[in-house]
Amino acid sequence: MTRIILAGLSAIIIYGLVCLPGNALITNLLQHNINPDGAVNHTFTVLAFLLGHLVYSGLSGIGIRLIAPSEGLKTARMIGLFCMLAVSIGVTIGYWNLMPKWYHLLFFVILIPMVWLGTKLPSKK
Repeated sequence: MTRIILAGLSAIIIYGLVCLPGNALITNLLQHNINPDGAVNHTFTVLAFLLGHLVYSGLSGIGIRLIAPSEGLKTARMIGLFCMLAVSIGVTIGYWNLMPKWYHLLFFVILIPMVWLGTKLPSKK
């Protein structure tokens, strides 16, 4: 049971470990499209962040899949999805005025399916 819980919690840890440097890279590469207050209105830059989150979410799901025992994968997936949603809602509230509203909608549209898809990929256990 401990391994199942840890697998679910690993989703948000993995997401943070890849999201922070990934978003920093996107920010540095496209800083000319980011306002001094951190707001982003340039469509290409917003899409670059969304693409990054698509990858980060999938990697989180893969992390769940690799850590969870086969018989506890569904439970670990649900814990991971709950944790991802809880943290993502909090972060989205903080970034609400810095990104276009459609970004936030698309972010949540891709978050859940990509974590779920990541848990469905075959592993070499």
